[in-house]
Amino acid sequence: MTVIAAFVVAAVLGWWWRRVVARAAARRAVEAAVPELLELLLVVLRAGIAPPNAFRTVAPFVPEATQPGVEAVLRGLDTGERFCDAIAALAVELGPSVQTLADAFAHADRYGEPLPPLLDRLAAEVRHHRRLEAEAAARRLPVRLSIPLVTCVLPAFVLVTVAPLLIGALHEIAPALDGVP
Repeated sequence: MTVIAAFVVAAVLGWWWRRVVARAAARRAVEAAVPELLELLLVVLRAGIAPPNAFRTVAPFVPEATQPGVEAVLRGLDTGERFCDAIAALAVELGPSVQTLADAFAHADRYGEPLPPLLDRLAAEVRHHRRLEAEAAARRLPVRLSIPLVTCVLPAFVLVTVAPLLIGALHEIAPALDGVP
């Protein structure tokens, strides 16, 4: 009976852990894809396309991680919602990493502010954040590379350089040791 209970607990914990890991991976994928979505929207808006139509234009080209959010915005527009209300679905669908983008679109739609300057500032912040993350990853690289160096390269170096010297030295002293009682 205890074994069955332990098995059930382990299965439930494993299922829960897989869900937690999957959610974290999805969140990281969305965070990585938001800058590309932002740049696509900026290009289309600078071409003179209105924000609701900009989403329709970029929908086939957005990264896969942001596709559900863009589709939710388009569904809202197709059902007759105002754009500033439909854009809220972007943050609901994709999470807090796109909240600023959705707020910028809603603010521009409600108050009539020009959208490209808002998105330019947002894109600059996103680029700065990406640069900081890349620098942090570059600082972690030597630590990650030290493990393969210690476990693979150094033992191979010892086998190639030190082992032949030891074997040669043992062969030279072996005849001298044969005569020792």
